[in-house]
Amino acid sequence: MFALIDTSSYLIYVFFLEDEVGNVKIGDNVIVAFMGYPDLQLGAEVQSIGWGIVRISGSQGNNLFANVRLTFEWIRLIQKNLVRIKIKTVPEKVKLRVGPAASILDKISN
Repeated sequence: MFALIDTSSYLIYVFFLEDEVGNVKIGDNVIVAFMGYPDLQLGAEVQSIGWGIVRISGSQGNNLFANVRLTFEWIRLIQKNLVRIKIKTVPEKVKLRVGPAASILDKISN
């Protein structure tokens, strides 16, 4: 068994608060920063916005909704909506991995 990772396409999955997700639209341009590269800001684009999260703690999903635990550290994920964001270009010097922490710094007006 092995994992195949497409290093030419990086996606970020973000949980937005219920009262914030209404301001997000598919096609919106955003600025992303990674904890491992604090001085680097990358352009990205919103690709999809999830329609719901179900409360499941096992490994099986339900009706194609995000499968999350009721709590994750101090965040109550059940009140979050999943948004998928694609990074436009990654500089050669940057070596992204699966799973690093990232933040959405700002939404760029379209």
